[in-house]
Amino acid sequence: MSTTKRHTTSAVRVAGLVYGFATYVGVAALALPPTAARGADAAQNELWVETKDADGTRVFTAEITIHPAAEPRPALRYRLLPAEEDLVEGNAAIHYLKAMGFVDNDGARKQIHELLTKSLEKETRQGRPWYWPYWPPEYDTRAAALPLPEVREFLALHGSQVPLLAEAARRRHCDWDRRIADTDNPAGYILPEIAESRHLARVESLRCRLAIAEGRIDDAIAVLRRQFMLARHLGQDEFAFGVLNGAKVAFTAIRDALELAQLPAAPNLYWACAAMPRPFIDASRMLATERSMFYLVMKSLRDVDETPRPVEYWQAFIDRDLRSLARAIPGSGGPLPFFSGDWGFGHYEPDDPSFHEPEEIFRLRAAGFVAAAYPGARRYLAEECGLPAERLDALPTAQVVFLAMRRFYDASNDEFAKWEATPYWIAAPKLAATRAKIEADAKRI
Repeated sequence: MSTTKRHTTSAVRVAGLVYGFATYVGVAALALPPTAARGADAAQNELWVETKDADGTRVFTAEITIHPAAEPRPALRYRLLPAEEDLVEGNAAIHYLKAMGFVDNDGARKQIHELLTKSLEKETRQGRPWYWPYWPPEYDTRAAALPLPEVREFLALHGSQVPLLAEAARRRHCDWDRRIADTDNPAGYILPEIAESRHLARVESLRCRLAIAEGRIDDAIAVLRRQFMLARHLGQDEFAFGVLNGAKVAFTAIRDALELAQLPAAPNLYWACAAMPRPFIDASRMLATERSMFYLVMKSLRDVDETPRPVEYWQAFIDRDLRSLARAIPGSGGPLPFFSGDWGFGHYEPDDPSFHEPEEIFRLRAAGFVAAAYPGARRYLAEECGLPAERLDALPTAQVVFLAMRRFYDASNDEFAKWEATPYWIAAPKLAATRAKIEADAKRI
């Protein structure tokens, strides 16, 4: 029996750790020695059964029957990822983008659209509407319950994707070439390639389950390799959205691998699982982006230091940067409104009259914000950062406030970052306590 636990939290770093942990535990389940367990009902749509602990922790449990199988010869005959020595240099993103666009296969796209339209009309007549542009709900069932003729027809129209996905899986790296540091608003960066990769992953999962249903074990393992490699490639992303999608793809691949493991003719996958990397997804690049996001959004904050600057400099700083930070992107609540909200300045949406307020009114509000924040900011710099009083007296009021903001942000960032390298079960309670303390300190300061 395999059990994974995930905590629901608003902290991106915690979420990354949790999803990575769930992925690792799920992969480890395949490495258990063959045992006899009560098999799940083949007609059941979901392999995983979700329950909750007394503390609200979500628990995913799967009961599977694994048939004894001898160790493969050679031991790594079966792999769930391409062997390192078989990987080549090059950018997997190019091949994923080709697969997303079906190259020049307009005929296939038209047929897919017609097929899904008919399925949608059928489901609607039966009172079971589903959301376009995905697919009928029976495509998401267990392998044994798939409507095989329909699935075969659907996947045949996606056939041109397979060689492109195979090429992508052979590449060591995946880089979407975004140059985030050069963008004006990284918090509002659009990521259509990550959203579309989820559809690639769904089609790959359907391929794998069809192969399982038809007993094509080698084909199913080949698809699993591509699924896990797609997850690894998405895990190289600099955005949390990409990394968490990678974890989701890996979780789906785990489900499919557990389905495969229940076939009477399934091979022993112990060494295939033992060869999987740990951690499966390295979130270090994403975490570095998260740590630097404040400076990517408010680039001039990097220049805030103890060098005295005139009042005019800080007025321009407020006009140019603080207002852009407080403003929101239409429909998204950004850019990063929680930054300005955490400091007590708040943020506003386009339908808020304050969004379009005259510059003079904004300056008055900013002046009130700086005046209200100054006593706590000065006390923090003196008592907790050790800046002498004479040095603080030489700085304009606004500079003291923004210097305290930067120092507090950097210190808070480090308190989170120091737990990144520790196991999840150690880090989770520490991160929760750290966040509570930082929130209390922000109110106090």
